[in-house]
Amino acid sequence: MLGKDIRYFKGQAPYVPNRCSRGLLCLSHCFYWLVLSLAICGVLLPTAPSEAADRPKDEVELRIDAGFKVELPADLRLRLTQNIRFDDRIHRFYQLAPELELGYQPFTWMYWGVGYRYSYDLDSLSDFQHRHRAYSRLVFPWSLPAVRLIFRTQWQVDLRAARDEVPREVHMLRLRVMLKGTAVPVVNPYLSIESFQRLDSSDAAAPLGGLRKVRLLAGVEWPIGGISLNVGYFIEVPVLDRHSEYKHAIIIGGSYTLVP
Repeated sequence: MLGKDIRYFKGQAPYVPNRCSRGLLCLSHCFYWLVLSLAICGVLLPTAPSEAADRPKDEVELRIDAGFKVELPADLRLRLTQNIRFDDRIHRFYQLAPELELGYQPFTWMYWGVGYRYSYDLDSLSDFQHRHRAYSRLVFPWSLPAVRLIFRTQWQVDLRAARDEVPREVHMLRLRVMLKGTAVPVVNPYLSIESFQRLDSSDAAAPLGGLRKVRLLAGVEWPIGGISLNVGYFIEVPVLDRHSEYKHAIIIGGSYTLVP
């Protein structure tokens, strides 16, 4: 989910496992399939009652994503990701969100992707609601000594509806700057800052425009073979509504790249 763009770009030499790395490769495969299994099992969770549904929502979350990417001819990329999220101190399941993205990378310094996300969310009334998101993103990486600078801009529109309400559109512009270390052996640490700006809404009661929140992210990526594992932590700082609580989240992810 949040470290996805750091795995898009070309120019990396193919990985050839040696005798010492076979154990690590096997371990990474086991970890990836564990994350994928947890993500798939999230499909069954909405049908189960949640004992934490009546408790106040805590702003500490666990986010798990697992997926695969296929490199197609003509510099095209196809990516499918399953996201599940838990809140209330990681005791309550509240979102299932499969996502499909088609990308085009004509140059090593530019990536363009369009995608769709369907999500099954738990709202403030403890009801699960259907939500839809369409988005378009541009990613620009620059290689610097010992680090890689990655800039991403994403426009997205969400279709949301609470119980017995008419669905409303929420337009958002997200800007992110990431620094990814390339000199550290085995893993790639990264830091990023991302802003969320509300652009428009058909809900007349909602404030139009303005910076909503800022997300600070830190984590490490472990690329080995065709698998890339990702562990991170972020904190979201509210800007427009200063009475909102800070949101903290632990991120665990895995992605498998298939080259036909």
